[in-house]
Amino acid sequence: SGLDVPAHSMGAAPALLLAPLQLSASIRGYVPRLHRLSGGLYTAGVLIGGLGGLSLSTHATGGAASGVAFALLAVLWMGVTGIGIRHAITGDLALHRRWMIRSIALTASAITLRLTLGIGQGVLHLPFVPVYIFAAWSCWTVNLALSELGLHWPSIRAKWLSPRPLAGVGVGHG
Repeated sequence: SGLDVPAHSMGAAPALLLAPLQLSASIRGYVPRLHRLSGGLYTAGVLIGGLGGLSLSTHATGGAASGVAFALLAVLWMGVTGIGIRHAITGDLALHRRWMIRSIALTASAITLRLTLGIGQGVLHLPFVPVYIFAAWSCWTVNLALSELGLHWPSIRAKWLSPRPLAGVGVGHG
């Protein structure tokens, strides 16, 4: 429809602009009402931007190869944000934070998409459509993978970087 581009832009842009405010521990701690208000606006932006993006995905440059990537991004963006909001409503703020970090990672895919396109086109001088298809997939999968790495880093670090006993050292010989 003629509303998908403005809906996507008018929803996604405020969500992207509000994301840093949502991540601010100072705002959450000292002005929780502002966090909740901007969180509501962020969520509305995700819903409007996600619905617009879902509609746009049906006629994306690169056809189904990029359209499926953008459709998955839109559905995940709205779904992950909804899960995060549900945890806030039920009072599980630790899970709320984790899911909203994922949501913001998906929101930031707008930045990653443009960086990938800029590098592929402007620096590497690769053909547009293959770069676009690659960017459509990598902009959100890489962001989501990095957010998961960040969320799980303490346990990963503990598992892989903690000192391990050497085989055979300190073992009694009987």
